[in-house]
Amino acid sequence: MEMHEIKEKVSDYCSKDTWKARFPISIWLPTYKIGYAINDFVAGITVALTVLPQGLAYASIAKLPAQYGLYSSFMGCFVYFFLGMSKDITVGPTAIMSLLVSSYGTSNSTDDTLNDPAYAITLACICGLIQIVIGVLHLGALTSFISATVISGFTTASALTIGAGQIKNLFGISYEGDAFYEDIIGVISNITDTK
Repeated sequence: MEMHEIKEKVSDYCSKDTWKARFPISIWLPTYKIGYAINDFVAGITVALTVLPQGLAYASIAKLPAQYGLYSSFMGCFVYFFLGMSKDITVGPTAIMSLLVSSYGTSNSTDDTLNDPAYAITLACICGLIQIVIGVLHLGALTSFISATVISGFTTASALTIGAGQIKNLFGISYEGDAFYEDIIGVISNITDTK
């Protein structure tokens, strides 16, 4: 690749149209009408009422203090305001992400049942940097190499793991265990202690 080709690619990448495509707010904000504000306010309240309990539940699954679930649920919405391209999408933590975060970290110094939030914050920053690199290098097509069967299996296993982990809360029993099989054994052996 010659120098003039590199300059051409860089000038294309740094053009006004490219930046507008990366920041869609620069396209729709100049044409925004004040009449849309009421509808947007109602939509914002609706999203907030949805993500508040979700954030609390996902923080519980990730074994983090509740406020970190609230932070994660709202920060995604704020960033998506500037970078988002679809009006019909919710952004924020998911059950699978929370389950993966729960497997990292060490116990919090004040509460043994919670993980130290520093590990979750570091993990989120690393994942964000990886996503930025993938976006800048246009590597999104790599996800097409992950088969639907693998995604389905992973999602099903996550649902079973989360469900098994919540059974003790449902029955009001307590036991030590983080893995799926430990939850099943703990429920069976402590089922007589149901409250």
